[in-house]
Amino acid sequence: MKSTPILNLGFNPTSHLLTSSGESTHLVLWKVRVNSFLKPYIEYSGSLYGHRGTVFKFNYNPSGSLLGSCGEYGEIIIWDTYTWKERRRFKANNAWVRAIDINDKGQVVTGGEDNIVRLWDINSTEYKEVGSHKDWVRDVIFYPNANYIFSAGDDKCIRVWDYESYIEVGVLQGHKDNVSNMCLDSTGTLLVSCGWDEEVNIWDTSNGELLTTLKDSHVKSETSVCLNTVIVTKDVRYLLTGSDLSSINIWDLNKEQIIHRINTDQYSINSLLLAPDNDSMLFSAGEDGTIKIYDISFLYQ
Repeated sequence: MKSTPILNLGFNPTSHLLTSSGESTHLVLWKVRVNSFLKPYIEYSGSLYGHRGTVFKFNYNPSGSLLGSCGEYGEIIIWDTYTWKERRRFKANNAWVRAIDINDKGQVVTGGEDNIVRLWDINSTEYKEVGSHKDWVRDVIFYPNANYIFSAGDDKCIRVWDYESYIEVGVLQGHKDNVSNMCLDSTGTLLVSCGWDEEVNIWDTSNGELLTTLKDSHVKSETSVCLNTVIVTKDVRYLLTGSDLSSINIWDLNKEQIIHRINTDQYSINSLLLAPDNDSMLFSAGEDGTIKIYDISFLYQ
């Protein structure tokens, strides 16, 4: 039987339980183990059922007490991670919801195929429209250092919103195609984005300045490469991207060049994740329905 694609990976910030979601209509919980040969592997721990269709994205709040997931049919579910029961269920019309983030204030931000960025409160079923893009919204992030939300979409830009006043305070322009994924560095001073233009953009979160653009010079000009996921190591020395070419690129941020390439058989790399207490352990989720673990300790030797 063909495995369904895995679209997203994440760790609970406190329990370090690995979580995955995709086209299988449920989220899967995994424990990361180490065998007698000191090789890591994952062990099935349970599943969360509640969605009727694909679960495009999920995120834990920083304290790890809540998990928010979103998917087809406008479904948004907030899970209590102590009981693994539904805490709250939202409905964003019937538009597919492709992006979600949740903070420790009990606020949830979502975006999707109706182009709207919504802000929810877990103690209510009502929402506020923060604003909208001109096309699909593919990623959203709460900025922890201020009352801002970053949203990225198919209108080739990242929009910055003040979620207390519901005002757009900035538009970050630099991508030439859909912006697929974003992440913040460990200090919150850098916002990193990637997209279907094969580029990684690095932004200064204090003023929205585009600091640099990274692009793989070895990709043939006639080859179209979509970057699906980007992450930064905690020491902000390295940046990793996953693409629909089944490859993982590791960039040295000081040199602004690729120093290592991992070629996989996962068809497309949909999500990358580093272990919460070990930047040398890399997890990748693929279109083939597998989760693979790579040892990248060579970066620190």
